[in-house]
Amino acid sequence: MYCLIKLFPFFPSLSAGLLRFKALESLFRAFSCSAALTVSVLMLPSVVHAQSVSIADYLPDYSSDYGPVVGCGVSLREDGSESEPYRYRMSMSGAIAPFVDFRYRLQFRGDFRNLFPNAALFLEAGTSGIDRMNFYGMGNERYYRGTGLTEDDFEITSQVTVLKASLRYPMNMAYYWFAGVGGKWVDLHLIQGSYPDLHRSEIPGIDENFAGSFHIGFHYDTRDNRYNSAASPHTENGRAGSGEPSGDSSAVSGTLVDIEAAHFPRFFSNSCDFTRFSGEVRKYIPFSPSGYSRLVVRAGGEKIWGTYPFWEAASLGGSSSLRGYDLQRFAGDASLYAGSELRLEAGKFTFIVPVTFGPLAFLETGRVFLEGEDSSAWHTAAGGGLWFRLDNPRFTASIAYGTGFDDGRLMDDLGIYLKAGFSF
Repeated sequence: MYCLIKLFPFFPSLSAGLLRFKALESLFRAFSCSAALTVSVLMLPSVVHAQSVSIADYLPDYSSDYGPVVGCGVSLREDGSESEPYRYRMSMSGAIAPFVDFRYRLQFRGDFRNLFPNAALFLEAGTSGIDRMNFYGMGNERYYRGTGLTEDDFEITSQVTVLKASLRYPMNMAYYWFAGVGGKWVDLHLIQGSYPDLHRSEIPGIDENFAGSFHIGFHYDTRDNRYNSAASPHTENGRAGSGEPSGDSSAVSGTLVDIEAAHFPRFFSNSCDFTRFSGEVRKYIPFSPSGYSRLVVRAGGEKIWGTYPFWEAASLGGSSSLRGYDLQRFAGDASLYAGSELRLEAGKFTFIVPVTFGPLAFLETGRVFLEGEDSSAWHTAAGGGLWFRLDNPRFTASIAYGTGFDDGRLMDDLGIYLKAGFSF
């Protein structure tokens, strides 16, 4: 608990220098404490529930957008009944990017299931300077190869803070509906002489620093990791009867569906008024009843109506949507994307512990739409790499190289992506 308490004060109200120093101090303390607290502590006999503190959200990552990222976190959980895995679960995690001015990411998540019947209150708070913003101009065909510009010329230094609260119902299925409110605060710093600085008048909402929203959506998740280590019957029954996700990007089979509609009204300091609809579907197709070879396909997109700041535009590019292109390389009123990744199991080797490994190959495509622009271009990328997995699917990692096929691709960086898990 000391780790969690020490991490709570980190929000942008402090100066940037103090934040960086204290973020490093707290991350070190969080790692030290969480490594020692991976035990379950039973309460006094008069209390029927058990609490546990454990390591959570180990976050090694690498991208050409921000370089290597390292981090970790702690999780506090109180067990529930046979039909629910826990009464509440709270986690706090942090990460730093040491080669981009020691930018950091801090995140708190709370999942409370003892407040409402068959429903959960989900709280999320976080701040990040790692997930940088880029502005290449609005539209699907903004190309700069041969101009002498590099990726760094399009960067906008930012610190983004998010608060969200939502209710989820029901909690006894593989799906749930959710509704809630959220707020985003953005602190932007244009680099003198950069493309955004020289074209400030072209950037919609450049002076906006807040957006509040009401959101509603649907989530369906039947992904299965084929976790070989035996879990307790209480844990397995809880997962099956609570809506707790049984898989993540390292899943071997199953389906994921995410749909959300959000409205951002004009209030407080926000002068924009817009509505967004977004969705994504993923399918994990195994090649055999056992083993880890599978094909993963996904498709998604979003549409925005109204006047929005550029940092809320429908964008494509980066490890989460279109590898081989820079983060937020294309931005518009709407976006569509699709991709597939083949992950084959090649064998096993032992390096202290048994490790399953294999090759991967991917193909991705997408585009954005902008009112007034006449474009039929689709941006396509392909690549390959390797993946590694321990017996526990939490410890899955992948490394891949990707390149785009048109003039919007990466100009001076290698498209190397190292992740805990996979891109999707």
